[in-house]
Amino acid sequence: MNCQHAQNLISSFIDRELSADETRELRKHLFNCSECEIEYQELLHIKDFLENVIQEPFDFDPLESLHSRLLKEEDSFFPFPSQKIWIRRLGIVAACFVIYFVTSNILFPSHGNTSPQMSIQRSEFKTSPVAWDQNISIDQSVSVYQASLILP
Repeated sequence: MNCQHAQNLISSFIDRELSADETRELRKHLFNCSECEIEYQELLHIKDFLENVIQEPFDFDPLESLHSRLLKEEDSFFPFPSQKIWIRRLGIVAACFVIYFVTSNILFPSHGNTSPQMSIQRSEFKTSPVAWDQNISIDQSVSVYQASLILP
């Protein structure tokens, strides 16, 4: 075992996280290598020192501080009461429905407002759909209006 590998294992050795074979090899290396032994003793001394340090209590509660900060941020983030927010949302939804119905009436007018000539053609189509199919060929261009009369 070389010194670098031994120094990487010293912390695990102090915490008793090594297997029996690794522990045996590291002890053997520490017995033969004075540099690694000094490193081991220093780490052991630091660990003992840190375990004996008395932590002074403090009055700061991080959860309470976080909660109070979140409440302050919530007030600044939501300037309107929730009722006003829902009224605005409802107004937006109503405006969307109005726009939808207006545009659908403009783009697709109802067939109740058609001319008398169109009603005659529609009645002919209802009685004899084959006649309509025979009047249109694949080579002719068909307008959207003509297609709407043919399609069910």
